[in-house]
Amino acid sequence: MPKRRSAKPNRPPRLDRAWVWALIIGLVGALLYAPTLRFGFIGYDDTLLITQNQEFLSRLSNIGRAFLQGAWRVPGFDGGNIYYRPVYTLSFMFDSQFDGSNPLAFHLSNVVQHGIVSGLVFALLLAMGNTRPVAAVGALFFAVHPTFVHVVAWVPGRADSLLAIFALTSVLALALLQRSAQVSDARKRVLLLAHWILFALALFTKESAIVLPLLGGVLLLHRPTSVDRRIVVAGWIPTIVLWAVLRSVSVDTPNDFPTLVTNVLRHAIVPVHYLGKAVVPLGLSVTPTIADTSSVFGIVVLVGLTLCAFLSKSRRPFLIGFGVLWFLAFILPSLSVPRKAALEQRMYLPMVGFLLLVLGFVQVPKARSVRWGVATVLAIYLGLLATITIGRFDAYSSRIAFWENAVATAPHASYARASLGAVYVARSRYQEAEEQYQAAVELNPLEPKANHNLGFLAAQREDYESAARYFEREIQINPGFADAYFNLGQVLSTLGRPEEALSLWVRTLEIAPGHEPALASAVQYYVSVGKRQEAENLIARYGDRARKRP
Repeated sequence: MPKRRSAKPNRPPRLDRAWVWALIIGLVGALLYAPTLRFGFIGYDDTLLITQNQEFLSRLSNIGRAFLQGAWRVPGFDGGNIYYRPVYTLSFMFDSQFDGSNPLAFHLSNVVQHGIVSGLVFALLLAMGNTRPVAAVGALFFAVHPTFVHVVAWVPGRADSLLAIFALTSVLALALLQRSAQVSDARKRVLLLAHWILFALALFTKESAIVLPLLGGVLLLHRPTSVDRRIVVAGWIPTIVLWAVLRSVSVDTPNDFPTLVTNVLRHAIVPVHYLGKAVVPLGLSVTPTIADTSSVFGIVVLVGLTLCAFLSKSRRPFLIGFGVLWFLAFILPSLSVPRKAALEQRMYLPMVGFLLLVLGFVQVPKARSVRWGVATVLAIYLGLLATITIGRFDAYSSRIAFWENAVATAPHASYARASLGAVYVARSRYQEAEEQYQAAVELNPLEPKANHNLGFLAAQREDYESAARYFEREIQINPGFADAYFNLGQVLSTLGRPEEALSLWVRTLEIAPGHEPALASAVQYYVSVGKRQEAENLIARYGDRARKRP
């Protein structure tokens, strides 16, 4: 009789460890975007927020100041100061310590952040009751999805990936806290403190994190916890109050409540568009607009999900409801903005809610042959998503590639037309530039700086009467734009109207006291007419600020 071998305990394979799964998924997300490391800055907010702001970012002594000013408080920028995102600013400050003029460190941070988020999505899907294979497929879907190219390949897109890191870890800490009945009180306190700190980091990264207490409250009510719910809620309140106070003293007052509601209603179709792009990511754009986006795929997906809700026998109601709440809660704040409400990078965190919703209907088939068939279809689908993602990288390789792609994929985006016109001007392609500016004005007569740039082009060809009309129109549209006053003054001076020109140069200095060309023109006029005292007075008033102008 053969000797019976002693039974050995079955040890789970290394890949059965959740953290290994998360690490592999994170690496997939990061490696997919590795080609973007060779890209530079494209001149769309990145040079403004980073290279133009190096005097501030390069000094770690400015960390405190980042919490007392808006994210767009940048020298030479007059486009508004309504976003309060100090942690976002600090992330640029961290990268600037390596070499603020080298985009590699900034792109590397974006790639690493996306990898971290992809792993965290797996962890959250697992914590919400999904099996590891199901959670892994959902996280891989997130990691390779082509709508997120803007978040990773465009350096300023990191606002959404940073928010996702802190929001996901905050919710995960709360989920672990609810399962902490068998762990020590010390660990409970650590998880609770981590939840509060991560919520604060999320809120100081991007305003839409204000919805996290709503999601946390739903989790607290659904699952029993060994920690008093009132203690958890009490930790949110001082963070929200501190954030509100600092925000109120750091940025300009936002639109009134009725205007915000009107904006949300005007953009109510955007969530439907997002549903369509989540499943069928076709017609994507670096600057999408509602007018250029089809609702067909979104309506089909919405109808399909509704049918599943009524017909599916394996549905998990809480997971579905929580997914819907997550999806809509993180989209709603972005719908309140007056322009650019359809930007695809804003799908980043809502996509987690979409995954929770969809996985709430999923039931793994029992038959092995069926499982293999489903796995094959999913592998092909994920491969197609990754291929589309890689195909979108070229649009971020240069400034001209970016804006030409923007106009080609979103022809109704007036600001994309105006931005492409600026690129053409920089390359001395004046005829093409004028065509883009004209198209921008036709799409949106109030497009900022489009009329100004048409005036510049008219002045280039010595059509000074037309140039004056364009500059005057720009001043009506954009009364705080100093260069429009200055250039109108230059044109009027050429037309033999020097006194009118002088008043415009002085007005330029009142708006932008450091405007050196306006100061030089005004001083030159005073000297030419023998008014040296007036010239000296002007120099005494504005000279120091003009010399300090960046």
